Amino acid sequence: MRLKAPTTRHDKRVVFLESLAVLAGFRESIGLQLPDGCRPDVLKWNSGRRALFIGDAKDTETSGNRETQARLRRYFEWLSASVEAGGNAVFAVCAGWEEYPSRWADTIRALALESSMESRRDGFARFPSGMSVWWSVFAKDL
Repeated sequence: MRLKAPTTRHDKRVVFLESLAVLAGFRESIGLQLPDGCRPDVLKWNSGRRALFIGDAKDTETSGNRETQARLRRYFEWLSASVEAGGNAVFAVCAGWEEYPSRWADTIRALALESSMESRRDGFARFPSGMSVWWSVFAKDL
């Protein structure tokens, strides 16, 4: 059986985030949705590090979109729960080059603070494929 190649920009970004998660050691699938029913594009687990990875691919949504922020806020509640339980958490958003990365950084930092978390490490990378990724790592102690 052949897998269908992603055709939309959003789907390509989801596949890209999946690949980044696996490369970072998040190889365990924990389903397609979180216990409250929300469905991030990428949801992975690393049991050895007790670490949760949530990734979200963006094509048409922007960092300032209220519905987007509300959905991401729910993800951050789960990231915060992972950290509070003594684990680690990573959040990554993959968008195109067209949106200035500091906007995503500001949004992610604000959502993290609302969830009583502060990023231990974060960064931004642009890839030749026209994709950019902003990521943040959360932990009580690194």
